[in-house]
Amino acid sequence: DDAETPEETLHLVLEAILVVVKVDDAAAAAWSGALAPATLRVWAEKVADPVMAADARDVLEALAAVPACLPSLHQLAIPTLSAVLAAPDSQPPMLVESSLDLVAGLLRPAAHAEARFAHAACFRHVAALAVSSDDVGVLQ
Repeated sequence: DDAETPEETLHLVLEAILVVVKVDDAAAAAWSGALAPATLRVWAEKVADPVMAADARDVLEALAAVPACLPSLHQLAIPTLSAVLAAPDSQPPMLVESSLDLVAGLLRPAAHAEARFAHAACFRHVAALAVSSDDVGVLQ
């Protein structure tokens, strides 16, 4: 059967969004209010699928690289990620590790204000994971 699965279609959509975000800052800024929440939702729902999670993370990191998108993206994503990191034992497999990766990706282009916001929300949870986790993926 030549019909694409929903996962293949979603993969193609995320790749197309990634291209647009990377080549057109104005389009990324104009659409980030819709793209960021939808992509964050896809990332959270598909975190166990390494390809889908990576595709969604790439889109979120590309949005973060657009200065006009960064503040609102942090306001959206950091509280969600902090909540995941605050209760690691109640999360599905791969979500904590992937959350740490996403926090790191969102911090790379962060200005001082966004970095302070992320630090205030996440640092204590990240430190607790560092001293208590035996999961190699989390410790990396």
